[in-house]
Amino acid sequence: MAIWMDVSNGQMANEANAKKAYDSAGTGAKTAADKAKGNTSFDKNMFLKLLAAEMQYQDPMEPTQNSEYVSEMATFSQVEATQNVAGSVDSISAGSLIGKYVTVDSDDGLVTGVVDYTTKKDDTMYINVNGKDFDVDKVISIKDSQYYESTMAASTLNSMVSQLPDKEHFTLDNEKQLTAVINLYDSFSAYTKQFVAPGDLAKITELTSRLEELKKNSN
Repeated sequence: MAIWMDVSNGQMANEANAKKAYDSAGTGAKTAADKAKGNTSFDKNMFLKLLAAEMQYQDPMEPTQNSEYVSEMATFSQVEATQNVAGSVDSISAGSLIGKYVTVDSDDGLVTGVVDYTTKKDDTMYINVNGKDFDVDKVISIKDSQYYESTMAASTLNSMVSQLPDKEHFTLDNEKQLTAVINLYDSFSAYTKQFVAPGDLAKITELTSRLEELKKNSN
């Protein structure tokens, strides 16, 4: 449908009003590509509305060429495709965290736990850790579950070994304490054992020999 307006000296008499209406339609001097970059919810329906407004309020003395509309449509399609790919990548990335130990920088401080599941809210991916949802972008550390559990087990062993007396002060009264350490170490898988500090292993070996020596002398 043609739009007729008064023209004076090559300018529309109500050009300002036309621009104001044009801006209110959400276009202004921006192209569809500009809008797509500034608003992730921009879709085909919005693009068509903007295109209709642009055609309605264009300067009849200098109408927009068809090639420009085609160019805008092509640019918008590229932006939309990029957004779709980015959204898919975010979903895949978040999904790969399920079952992993992560550390999240939350408003309440650092939170560490296993990712139970992921969910999407308002175009943002969230992971559920310890019963709470966190923005996946807040993750600052990711650890494989086997790695995390093995390092924690090695840390527990280290704490127990540190409480054992040295060889000179070791007595038969410390047998149960040493036995608990040995049983814990023996329960480790080959993978977990590689995280045990060499110093801890050396102390366990040394005290085991000392225990055998004390038992032999007591008989």
